[in-house]
Order: sequence, then C-alpha cells, then structure tokens
Amino acid sequence: MIIVYAAHKMAPFQFEYNKQPKPIVDSTDDFYFQNHITNDIGDSTVLASQFMAPVIKWIYEHHHGLTNIPTKLVEYCSQYNGDAVCIIYL
Repeated sequence: MIIVYAAHKMAPFQFEYNKQPKPIVDSTDDFYFQNHITNDIGDSTVLASQFMAPVIKWIYEHHHGLTNIPTKLVEYCSQYNGDAVCIIYL
C-alpha cells in the first residue's frame, strides 16, 4: 500500500474564542465563529502530523509481522524551488 500525502499548505490547527461559544449558540441557535485560527503545515484540510499517525502504525505492524501488507508513506512536494522532490519513508 502506498500512501501519498502533501504538506505544503497551511491547515487549521487551533481555534481561539474571545467568549464562551456554548451560551451564545444555545441562546441564538446560530453559529459563533472563532476569533483567531492558528495554522500549521498540512494539505489545507488535515495536518500532516495527524495524517501520518495511522500510517506509521500500519508500517510498525508490517515490520513486526502483525500484517502482511507493506506500506510506504510518500510526501508529495509540489512547491519546491528546483527539481521535483519526493520523500519516501519505508
């Protein structure tokens, strides 16, 4: 199994609110949006660190004989000032 992921865009990581959102949502039946968003590296929807955790588990399981499915994790790099580069983790 080959898992390809990208880590060249920012993805939402942490949401900060100036007020407690639950009372506002309960009283208005409307959304209360965050006041500040902290971003980290990902593919614009999922953080790279969150995506890699299950894949690392699958690689560990294969290396320790718990599964017979070899797994490779490939980082797709589309923004690079030079030759196209991919990093393959075995």
